[in-house]
Amino acid sequence: GAEVTRSRTSLPRVARTSHLRSRSPPLNFGIMKSVALVLAATTVASTSAASCFPNATHGCLNGYPYDYDTQFPCGSMDEEGNQPIFSWATSGCCAQGLSFDSSDSYCCFDGVHTYSEGECISWDSKSFNTNCYCDGAKEGYGEHLVMPTGRKPVSDDIPDTIDTSAVNEDPCDTADETNGCLNGWPYNFKEQYPCSHYINRYDTMGCCSDTPYNLDEDSCCKEGDNYVVHSADAHACDCSKYGCQ
Repeated sequence: GAEVTRSRTSLPRVARTSHLRSRSPPLNFGIMKSVALVLAATTVASTSAASCFPNATHGCLNGYPYDYDTQFPCGSMDEEGNQPIFSWATSGCCAQGLSFDSSDSYCCFDGVHTYSEGECISWDSKSFNTNCYCDGAKEGYGEHLVMPTGRKPVSDDIPDTIDTSAVNEDPCDTADETNGCLNGWPYNFKEQYPCSHYINRYDTMGCCSDTPYNLDEDSCCKEGDNYVVHSADAHACDCSKYGCQ
């Protein structure tokens, strides 16, 4: 029978903080550009219908199982139909479901940066040396921050996030041409995307490793070995060249 009841411990990969200091105006994602690293997904292509229900040890994305402890969903299927399931040991998730190789890249403020570019540091409009931004960082990067068809409004009835660790009493078990399925919860491919065990709206929410954040109001920053969501601080960090500040 369908197995939907599970007890899963959320992975403590992201801390959330709140800052009361004034922040810069909301970002204009339409003109920002950044490094976009596209990785092949780790599971088989969805060339045939698959069916899966989550349990205490594994989740399900579009009918395909993944291990909670070692794997996570991030973003959309690639053009070949490979499921966006990645390894915690080698990959990360940033912005609107952009996967990246965590051995040479990281998520900071507006998207993915490489360690060769610089480091993610605290940003302040009065003290940050604007000559120190990572190469190309302020020349309009970030196509990955917008939906493939642009950051257009999503239907009003779509929630900002859905926490799929909660049990859906009427669960899905696979995907179709219009809707995906994450841990028993359906989502619209054009308007939503997976972020670990969450389903996010494309137009308002980003993914900071495994935690949703508001693209206009919050920031995702790499601090040491961890990722931190700074609530109510739209520009808490940025990429700076090493030793430049």
